[in-house]
Parts: sequence; C-alpha cells; structure tokens
Amino acid sequence: MQKIRSHFVCGFIVVKKAHAMEYKCEMDSTNQEMALCEKLRSICKNNKEEKPKESAKIFHKLAQVYRSRSPDKIALIRSAVLFNAALVRKPDNVGEIRKDLHKLCSHVLELADAKQKKADLVQESGAIFAKVKKMRSHVDMVLKKLELSPKSKEAFENHSNKKVKMMEDLQNTIANDFTTIMKVIMELCISIKGTLPCKYALVGMGSLARKEITPNSDFENIIILEDGIEKQGNYEEILEYFRWVAVIFQLIIVNLGETIVAVMDFPYLNNYKEEKYNWYYDAITPRGLSFDGLVPFACKSALGREPTENKPWKTELIKPVSKMLEYLQSDEDLKNGYHLADMLTKTCFVAGDKKMYDAFDEGSWMFMKDPAEMSQRMLKIHNPDLSYVNFSKQLEEDLENFGAMQKSAQTRTEGLINIKRKIYRPITLFVTALSRHYKIKTKSSFDQVRELHRLGEISESFCKKLLFALSIACEVRLKVYSEKQGQKDDLKQNLTTENGVKVTSIERMIGHISYIEFAKTVIHVQRIAMREVRNMTIITERVLFPFMLPFWFSDVLDDQLSSSTFVQIYNKLSEQHRHAFNYLTYGHLGHFLFLDSTPAPHTNIPKAKQNVYTFFSQGADVPIFDAPDEKDLQNIENELVFR
Repeated sequence: MQKIRSHFVCGFIVVKKAHAMEYKCEMDSTNQEMALCEKLRSICKNNKEEKPKESAKIFHKLAQVYRSRSPDKIALIRSAVLFNAALVRKPDNVGEIRKDLHKLCSHVLELADAKQKKADLVQESGAIFAKVKKMRSHVDMVLKKLELSPKSKEAFENHSNKKVKMMEDLQNTIANDFTTIMKVIMELCISIKGTLPCKYALVGMGSLARKEITPNSDFENIIILEDGIEKQGNYEEILEYFRWVAVIFQLIIVNLGETIVAVMDFPYLNNYKEEKYNWYYDAITPRGLSFDGLVPFACKSALGREPTENKPWKTELIKPVSKMLEYLQSDEDLKNGYHLADMLTKTCFVAGDKKMYDAFDEGSWMFMKDPAEMSQRMLKIHNPDLSYVNFSKQLEEDLENFGAMQKSAQTRTEGLINIKRKIYRPITLFVTALSRHYKIKTKSSFDQVRELHRLGEISESFCKKLLFALSIACEVRLKVYSEKQGQKDDLKQNLTTENGVKVTSIERMIGHISYIEFAKTVIHVQRIAMREVRNMTIITERVLFPFMLPFWFSDVLDDQLSSSTFVQIYNKLSEQHRHAFNYLTYGHLGHFLFLDSTPAPHTNIPKAKQNVYTFFSQGADVPIFDAPDEKDLQNIENELVFR
C-alpha cells in the first residue's frame, strides 16, 4: 500500500510540474508577443509603419512565437500570415523567412497526417496566383472598354442597356473564374490530405453567390457533410479531417501574400475588444484574395469563430446538411446574427457533391420561404416569432450605416470616401432586402431585380434603373480595386470644374449622367425597401423627405413630374423645409440639375418650370424639420410611378 501511495504521489507531482511548465511556457509566449507588439508600435507613426524592413523583423519573430503554439490550428494560420507579412516588406533576410514558412507548412502537413507530407504549399500557392493574375487581367481589359455616359439624355437609354449587359456578363465571368480557382484549391487540399471519409460540398456565400465578387474579394465559405455521419462513432475524426483540409486551404490562400495582418485579430495589434490594443493599421500588405477575417464580426469560413466575451460559444461551419440548416433557426446559433443566417440562404456550389449541395440549397430556401414551419419540422418546436432574421431591426441598422440620405452629401465633398459604404452597399443591401421580403429564390442580384419586376413589385421603368444602378455600383468597385491593385475602398475625391460644372472623381470614372441616375435610384429603392419591409412610419419619412426634394425637382426638369405638383408640395413647406431644400440642392445636389452656383434664367426650361427654378434663392444649414403629409408624398409617387 505504501508503495502504491508513493507512486501516486510521484505521479501527481509529475503532472503538477508538467502543468506548471505548460503555464510558464504560455506566459513566456504571451509576454514575448506583447513585447514585440510594443516594439512595433514604437517604430510606427500614427499607427502606420515608417520602416517596413524593421517591421519585417518583428513580424518574423511574431510568426515564430505563433509557430511555437502548435498544434493550435488558428495559431498556425496566424503564423503563416505573419511570415507572409514579413516577406511583403522585402527584408534583407528573405531567404531565411521563406525557409521558415516552408518549415511551417511542412509541420502543418505532419500534424494533419497528410498523405502527401512532402507537398510544397508555397509552390502550390504560386501556381494558384498565376490563375488569379489571369482573372484580373481579363477584368482590367473589359473595364477599359466601358464607356462613360453620353452627355445627351436621349442617348442615355441605349448606353444604359449596353452597360448593364457588359457589367452583368463581366460579373458572371468573375464569379465563374473565382469559383473554378476555389474548386482547384479544394481538390488539391483533398488530394494532399488523403482519402475522403465521407461526401462533402464546399459552399460559397456572400458576393460570390450574388455574383458581385471581385478578383480581390474574401472567400466566404462553409463545408457541408452528408447526413447521418454524426451518428457514426468516428464523427469527431471526420470533422478533424475537414478541419485540417480547411487549414491547408487557408495556408494556400495566405501564401498568395494578400491577407492583411489587421483581419487576423491579433490580441495586441487589432483587438476589437480592447481599444488600447486595437491600434495597428496594415497599409503595406496588399489586401486581395483572402479568407474572411478572424475578427468576431467576420469568421464566415469553415473553421468559424472561437468563443469571445460577448459571444461565448464556438461557431464551426463544418457540419452535416441538417445540422448546418439548424444554424438558421436554433436559439443558440441565432446569436451569430443576421449576416450569417442571411448568407446561408444565398449560397453557391463550389466543389464536392453537387446533389448534396442541392439538398442543402433546397432546405435553406424552405427556411426562407416559411421559417416557422421548417423550425417546427426540423427542431420539433413551433414559434412563429423565431424567424431566421429580424428584418426590421437589420434594415434599421442598414439604413443608419448605408442610407443614401446620410451618404449622398459626402460623395460631393473633397477628401476620402469609402466606395463600399457609399456606393456599393447602399444599393446591393436593399436589393437583397427586397429579395428576402418577397421570398425570391434566385441568387444573382441582377436576376433578383428582374424577378421583382416579374412579380409586379416594381415597374419596367424602375427595373431598368435598378439594373443600371447595380451595374454602376459593381463598376465603381471593380475600377477602384483595379487601380489600387487590391481591396482598398477609400477613394480620394477631387472636385474639378469642367465646362463650368463641378465634377467629382466618381463622375469622371462613370460619367455625369450615370452618377445622377445612380444616386436617384439608390434613394428610391431604399424608400421602397423600408416601406415594404418595415411598414415604414412617418418618422422615417422625416429623415428621407428633404433628400428626395432635389431629386423630385430634377424629375420636374426631366418631364417625369408636373411642376404644378411640385409647386403645390413646395408651397406647403415651412421656411425650415425650404431652407433644407435650397441647401441640399445647391450644396451638393445642384450639379444633378446642371445649374451654376448663381440662379439664372435658362431658355430651355418652360415658363411653368421657370417658376420652380426661382425657388433656389438662398442656402442654410440643414435643420431638424417635420415631415409633410403622407398624402403629399403619395401624390408624388403616383406621378413618378416608381412601383
């Protein structure tokens, strides 16, 4: 008995010492990371690097710190990102860093128990990058052929139809090329890892599914598995197989050298939970083709998201079909929010078993069509309030973040503007909202607009306007990314004067009339989306009304709205309303009407409209104001026939 007790005590001491050693190593690693991040901060100015070669040395050491945290999968991916960040900065010891990157990739293949342990992931990335460059070259060639909008409105309709056709064809081509590249990578990863344990499908989400993707976009994805494997004794082994496939896939993408450090959620560089540790701005690494980031509000890739303080549950997007569908309805996973749930209803097949994907696609469509019925069928509950998304709340947030009335003025000022937030999302988000509201199954945004017309929800005229606005949003984003050679959304707006009219950078990019039509359409589609989906109240009209007035005046000049109706509305406005209208029209929308800074008679404007024109008399700051009568708004909408 004494001997047994002695062995037990000795064993306990050994285990305790092992835990203590592990904790010490963990603390040493954390302290090393903190020290290196502080050193990086010391050589940065305004959170940006001034000495890239010095930064490269720090990133190299940080990469080794994360490599030491093996076999943690996320740590290994972060290590690869840091090695690539160091290489991008062209340090003196490129050979040493590249050798360490090769060692890391070989180490991952050993951990994954890969069939092809000698596979060269860095070399494979090079072959993939050649395909990416070919895709980008084609896009650049097509963009150069796009014409600016004509100066006469008579020729605009033909230009509009041609632009929609070219942009839709281009977006379809990019989506197909992007999908093919991802399929090649996935099949390569399966080949490297070894024999498949079950059927699977790699599924694309987001802009790829909507066919709005660019050659510099993130790849948002999930992996679905065949139903029934969760009942097998080796289910965890199957999941582990695909986790390592996802890691290998990410390493191949990371080794393209286009994953910025900031999206990897490093705790002492870009920690979104602690402001003092969220300071670093990666302005050197090209932001191109990559995976969705590891920051808590992203993580839309197979490995998902680790638990956080605000979301203390793990989200893994590798699941059997039926389990993945439960993400749309389960009480726990609803906490992941609107974006994940919405994206799971608009997906596309990339690689693997197409029939299995079709089953998933049909299931997600049924959830969108009747979430209450599907939740009862699959989860054995009946709660009509437990829908896959709270449309009202999300639209309110989208309006606050991307509403045209907040953004339109800013696109007419000099300085940096974010084209994703000010041009792209203000149109695409609300097309998607209408698609969800009317239970439209088709994935492409262009096809969704046509389906809205087919269902009688928008007129043929507005359908054409909406298709053109989508084309403009995609064109601007592609052109900015192409010019900047990466996913950089900030565009420097320079106002220049051409023929006496102030013109912005965006107008020079797409043409003056195109920008006018785009801005008008964005506001109109947001009004329709809010009214139809949110049962919009008069409070929302208070926000939108002053921004609509200048456009309505433009419609007067275009013979789309009678001047008598406009004068009737204008005469009912308070003095504050009129100041708001004058300010908005002259301040940043006056260029839509081809007006000079000083009102003057125009011989081509009929006398009845000349009376409206004289309203432009003075400017003032935009005040807080009351909304007009709902009847007045309806009169205008009835004449314009937007619906």
